[in-house]
Amino acid sequence: MSFFYRSNINNFNNIFIFLLIRCDTFVIKKFETSVSMKQISILGCGWLGSSIARRLNRDYDVKGAVLSEASGECLRQFGLNVYVKPESASEFYQGDTLIIAIPPSDNYLYVLNHTAICSDFKQVILMSSTSVYSGLNGIVLEEDTDRVTAPNRMLEFEQVFQRLFPEGVIVRLGGLMGDDRIAGQQYRKQLSDGPVNYVHREDATNIVEKIIQTARLSDIFNAVAPEHPLRSELYAYNAKKYGFNKPAFRGFEQRIVSPQKLIDQFHYQFSRPDPMEFWN
Repeated sequence: MSFFYRSNINNFNNIFIFLLIRCDTFVIKKFETSVSMKQISILGCGWLGSSIARRLNRDYDVKGAVLSEASGECLRQFGLNVYVKPESASEFYQGDTLIIAIPPSDNYLYVLNHTAICSDFKQVILMSSTSVYSGLNGIVLEEDTDRVTAPNRMLEFEQVFQRLFPEGVIVRLGGLMGDDRIAGQQYRKQLSDGPVNYVHREDATNIVEKIIQTARLSDIFNAVAPEHPLRSELYAYNAKKYGFNKPAFRGFEQRIVSPQKLIDQFHYQFSRPDPMEFWN
């Protein structure tokens, strides 16, 4: 056997061994990743839930629940595990974190109770709303729901959630805006002026991710942009920019929902702090 032939055989053997080692390393790493990857279920993949699902799918094993096959098909395109009406799918209700991101409805309490009975999660996050502060004025903090006296549907839902999930986390979202949701483009006939309490979808998504990363339990956070321009100013600005009629206003509500607790505890910096620049 010539030196040249033996040399090439040796080189081939070395390359083959190297490839085997690289392959084994890849398999081991892939196995370790799949074992250690957190499992997250999202109950309600609508406008916000789908955004959260797409973001978390980068680093977690995400399961999403939707109401229709059409909605499910959209999410499957992003590689998500999708469940259409998952009431009987036991695997959906098992994992590390559950995010409840469904809008209030007549069967909301049924969904909460069913979820509590069927689920086994280390962390449960409820996407709630700053509507729990209805009727309050001034700067509003998380503990100020104690001052709410009028009947409040969302606050009642929160209280049931806390009884069912004592270690659950509640995220009180301001008005969700951004992308195709343009403030003022669709409005009620009767509008009161005052500082807005909005949050961009990007920040709402980031905040949920931060809560998961820190394994936070038993807490409540206001998720609202730190800037609060007047509704009349914001709507007039958007009306001119996007070509719709500027609405009229009656009355004035002076309520500013503070996100300071969120900012302090997570050292969180809003990606979109000013609603006047949500669509720039």
